[in-house]
Amino acid sequence: KGDEANVTGRTFRSEWYRLSLADGRTGFVLKSFLEEKQSGPVVGDALLDCTECPELIAARAAYDRGDFAEAQNKFRPLAEKGDAIAQFFMGVMFHYGESLTQDYAKAAEWYSKSAYQGDADAQALLGSMYYYGLGVAQDHAVAARWFHKSADQGNAIGQYYLGYSYETGEGVGQDFAM
Repeated sequence: KGDEANVTGRTFRSEWYRLSLADGRTGFVLKSFLEEKQSGPVVGDALLDCTECPELIAARAAYDRGDFAEAQNKFRPLAEKGDAIAQFFMGVMFHYGESLTQDYAKAAEWYSKSAYQGDADAQALLGSMYYYGLGVAQDHAVAARWFHKSADQGNAIGQYYLGYSYETGEGVGQDFAM
């Protein structure tokens, strides 16, 4: 974030838009973002560097192959033990009905577990669940708080949605200033 955006300790719409565009993501369709994220360097590099987590690597490999049943069987025990990445992927699979019945409430529950551990992707997607009222009561203020947590970590989706929230005044005071 540029210093010019931190007027009174807040970062406003135009700065968040600039940051999200600088990150190179302009589509902002969550499914497209997830496809890019899951095969891209953000999670990929973390897993490649993870020599002590073969179960997580195997689960991710199954997911990448499109074998969602195997991925779910491998992610679930890790997620239940508290692994934030596995919790995120459980959320994704419930969100989109990959090997599981689509269930927005369960998706939000898994995203929440991961988000509270600081996973920026889960924070952004949990924010979107609150923004659209998917599986949780619609609450733009809660959504904006999750977008802000995600955006502060450099997450492009969180940055975009936070900027949009400031533009529309949904969940935060409308503010066009930088």
